[in-house]
Amino acid sequence: MSKVLFDLSKTSGDLKFEQLSLNHDRDDVWMEETWRNPSNGDDEKHANQRTFVTCNFDMENPSNWLFTSPFDVLDANRVYLELLFNTRDCEPTMSVTCKETFLVYMKQYKSQESIEKKIVKSSFKNSKKSWQNIGRLARKNLNMTRETIGIPLEEGTKFIRFAFEEQGICLSLLNIRVYYRVCEEFVDKLVSFDRHVTGKHDSDLHYLQGSCVKNAIPSIPGVELKALCMSNGRPMLTSGECECKGGFIMRNDTRGGPRCEPCPSGTFRAEGSKQGCRTCPSNTLSNSGQDKCYCKPGFYRIDETHGACHSAPSKPLNLVHSAITATSARLTWEEPVNRGGRKEIWYEVKCLKNINCDSVIITPSEKKLSTRYVQINGLKPSSEYTFLVVAKNLISEYTPDPDSQNAVIDFTTKAMDEDVKPVSNLRIDAAQKDGLTISWSVIDSNLNDFEVEVRPAIAKRRSFETRHINTTYATFIGLKDDVVYKFRVRVRDDLRWSDSISYQLGRGQIHTPESVNVDIGDSAFWNQAGSALLLVIAGILIIIAIALCMIVMQRRSKNRKQMSDLDVLDTYKQDSMTPDYHTTSRHLNSSGVPTNLHEQLRSSTKLNAPLIPSFGSPISQPPPYYGGTQAASGKYKTYVDPTTYEDPYQALIEFTFDIDPRDVFITQVIGGGEFGDVCLGGLSRSSQAASRGSNTMNRMFENDQYETVAIKTLKAGSGAKAKAEFLTEASIMGQFSHPNVIRLIGVVTSSEPVMIVTEYMANGSLDQFLRHHDANGEKLEWSKISEMLYAIASGMKYLTDMGYVHRDLAARNVLVDSELRCKIADFGLSRGVRNEGSIEPEYTTNGGKIPVRWTAPEAITHRKFTTSSDVWSFGVVIWEACSYGERPYWDWTNQKVISEIMNGYRLPPPMDCPMGLYRISQWCWKMERHERPTFTQLVAMLHKFVLQPTLIENDPGELPKRIMSTIKLYSLSSYGAIAVPTPPQSAPPMPSLDEFLRSIGLNHVYGTLVSNNVHNLSDLAQMSPLDLLACGLISQECSVIRDGLNGRLTPPSSAGSVHTTTRGTRTINPNSSTMRRDEGFFV
Repeated sequence: MSKVLFDLSKTSGDLKFEQLSLNHDRDDVWMEETWRNPSNGDDEKHANQRTFVTCNFDMENPSNWLFTSPFDVLDANRVYLELLFNTRDCEPTMSVTCKETFLVYMKQYKSQESIEKKIVKSSFKNSKKSWQNIGRLARKNLNMTRETIGIPLEEGTKFIRFAFEEQGICLSLLNIRVYYRVCEEFVDKLVSFDRHVTGKHDSDLHYLQGSCVKNAIPSIPGVELKALCMSNGRPMLTSGECECKGGFIMRNDTRGGPRCEPCPSGTFRAEGSKQGCRTCPSNTLSNSGQDKCYCKPGFYRIDETHGACHSAPSKPLNLVHSAITATSARLTWEEPVNRGGRKEIWYEVKCLKNINCDSVIITPSEKKLSTRYVQINGLKPSSEYTFLVVAKNLISEYTPDPDSQNAVIDFTTKAMDEDVKPVSNLRIDAAQKDGLTISWSVIDSNLNDFEVEVRPAIAKRRSFETRHINTTYATFIGLKDDVVYKFRVRVRDDLRWSDSISYQLGRGQIHTPESVNVDIGDSAFWNQAGSALLLVIAGILIIIAIALCMIVMQRRSKNRKQMSDLDVLDTYKQDSMTPDYHTTSRHLNSSGVPTNLHEQLRSSTKLNAPLIPSFGSPISQPPPYYGGTQAASGKYKTYVDPTTYEDPYQALIEFTFDIDPRDVFITQVIGGGEFGDVCLGGLSRSSQAASRGSNTMNRMFENDQYETVAIKTLKAGSGAKAKAEFLTEASIMGQFSHPNVIRLIGVVTSSEPVMIVTEYMANGSLDQFLRHHDANGEKLEWSKISEMLYAIASGMKYLTDMGYVHRDLAARNVLVDSELRCKIADFGLSRGVRNEGSIEPEYTTNGGKIPVRWTAPEAITHRKFTTSSDVWSFGVVIWEACSYGERPYWDWTNQKVISEIMNGYRLPPPMDCPMGLYRISQWCWKMERHERPTFTQLVAMLHKFVLQPTLIENDPGELPKRIMSTIKLYSLSSYGAIAVPTPPQSAPPMPSLDEFLRSIGLNHVYGTLVSNNVHNLSDLAQMSPLDLLACGLISQECSVIRDGLNGRLTPPSSAGSVHTTTRGTRTINPNSSTMRRDEGFFV
């Protein structure tokens, strides 16, 4: 920017210019005139401007001077003289003294006293040397010429003065402008810089130190705020910037530049936020210029700093008592009207302290109840009690009085002589072929509301039926003659059961009843004599079953084919064979008695152990992780489909652990599922279930000794079918024990809601975890992504070795814990059925939904799910991980996805995806399922990437043929080192290259292949289709060779084919009249 010291065009009044003719006695050598400046346009004020004119070429040796008045230089270091002038050319006829240039001089003064009061000719001649010649100027344009001269000032100069000497030129000085350059104060990116004058020289650059404007702070602490003042007076920001501090927002002012203004009341802006002022969340308020909102009185914030505030819940509603006896009572209540804005809620029941509270027992737990009822036992007869029920959430502990919002109830227990007497004299009144009638006696004839229970005598607690009747007898029809039934009765106002009675059709009463008093939930009523008899019967049946199994196995072993006889089975490619038989076994409890009398003669499970052990499977090398008795003994554990059980509860008993509802509670809902909510909760550390799963759970509730768990609940009011399907998933999960498969801790079935309790995975599903990192700009190392994929592959290999097909493998069904360990979850759609005559496990859908984007083509078209279809899904999981949770096939419809896959389209590599990982996904997407790698191969390859991360960027090429039979892969999975054995000696020898080509009718290409260094089948198997085309073969010949290598000897034909490219972008079908272009990968 320029600071003007003098401008002739803008001056008025006496200029005090002086003139002098050194060689003549004239004082009119310079004339002041006016001229009209056309550039001023309609500006009448400055239209006519002053000018100084001279034209004395006819004088002899002229030296005519014009002196300006002195100018104060202020704080300038370098001044600039800008002249606007015009001259006339000298013609040949003019005097020889005619000139076309003139001289410019300047003189610097240290003080005002040193300035001449008047220029005198005599003294000027002596002091002429003190005037500095700063230039000789000439006309450059036909009309007007503008010249600028920059002059550095000496140290201490206060005033300057200019002079013009003409020596015979016709000259018009149209304007004289004197100025210096300054970097004025400015604001850039909220950084303010002060005014600064430029240096003496044009090359001088000056750094300016800046500061943040009011209510702003540096964006990056420690970075200097600097700008550069250029010699032309223009500043330039070089480093650092500022941002408005919390509670303020940037506004642009056309005059003062950007500034920080406070956010209005009721809004806030967090420190470092890129957003503007945001409205305060619910139950909060703020003043002007606040970086956060504060909770209103009575509300508290425990989650994120800028989230909403919540309150403790209001008191429970409709607290009532029922079933009051001399020693017990029952309390029920309803949910509060106001939950305080939180999802989690629990209840606490307290007996107000008095002399009678010491013996009180509250069931379920006294603290953190998820149910809205309790049973109170241990009361004293004819006593008054006061109970308090408080609803709480996580906010409650921050309130001054957590128990202030409570519901209170008073009641008095009955006297002992007023108490309801239990029924007596339970007896069999009549019996017939398939049923019987029981009856009983009561002391009070006014009692007519009874509860009758019938169950198999040795069944567990779930196998019973309860009836509510108003007569003193009950009839049961449809009983089985081979089952011993137990009956008991009680009055509904009393909790005490009658004596029990056991009866079997055809045999009569089994034993004499004994007096039993039981609380709610007790279901183990054993008669010693009957139990001993049944144990003997069960033992005999077991011995007979074992003998039959041994006879059958011996006969099968005699008729079984040897490996050399299995000409059709390619043992190089398949991991295992599936037996085409099932065996019958009994599931016994610890005492050796069948767990369900209904199934004691027909209980059976599948035996799916492979005839040929899969490579690295536990049958040849026991896994070190399982930790159970089976692992310790080295026995192979195979998966059993719970749907094959006639009684689904039998599978639940066998594979899961039942948790006492008093040991578990729910804190908040974190998601939703098909059957109900997915919740975060706690499990008592003292419970047996917690001790079984302590190695997989995180500790969260330190003070209360609870473990953090995930809880899946069943919706209230769900039917029997929904409940069975819900618990089937638990029966599936309970069979697995692997560090990369979600661990089941137990189930809760004795109270509502029914729950499945699993380990808690802090980072949620893999796809959401990756999307969160991508949204925050937090990229994971490719080595870490390889580790996560390696963990998924290890878990899938474990499931495959157990004979299990997942059917819904996707990133959304893989969970990530706090240590970034991946575990496979969601077994709701999974099955493990092995069909007779099938080489690998298959599952046929029953018309249910199929996740098309993750499902293999053969599974979509034929509804056949196998381990190979799980491998296809794993390839999609690799793509999801590399794309950070992007949706496969984007917004395509399911029909388009199916059509494009069948036409050869494959997902393209995500941005920056390593070629090694993308190539593995391509292997998984082979159209022919037998060409896809096994999970054993995938684990080995990914383990190499984990050990040597540099291999991730390399392209491994095509999947090597017969890789499992020619090399040994070692993988430190959950099974330890996995050694891949060589083919058995009975395998047929590998043919020569010439024999192979003759067998497929392509012996004419033998010379071509040999000339390209292909001498055997091993060399040929390593070549890709592009390599074969490069050797000179046509596409049809490449297809025949590829089919022959895969065991499909197809003779060459002339039928048209679809021409495809590995990385191509176009597919051309000879039978189609149009061409389509898609970005992606075609096979």
